[in-house]
Amino acid sequence: MYNIPQSRMENVKIVGICLTICMLYGFLHDMLTAHLCVEYFTREHPTLIGTENPAVIALVWGVALT
Repeated sequence: MYNIPQSRMENVKIVGICLTICMLYGFLHDMLTAHLCVEYFTREHPTLIGTENPAVIALVWGVALT
């Protein structure tokens, strides 16, 4: 389809990997925080989803804030 130079494709891969790692870190950090104190996400932040499940909250906030 498109002829993208190899060096540019490598740059795209690096950025994609970095974004994925950042989202994973955000998810894991928020997973720990949500399990320690879910009220921080349910009372101190605007509601993104209508659940108090710490795993779901951590996933949504970890990706959204990253």
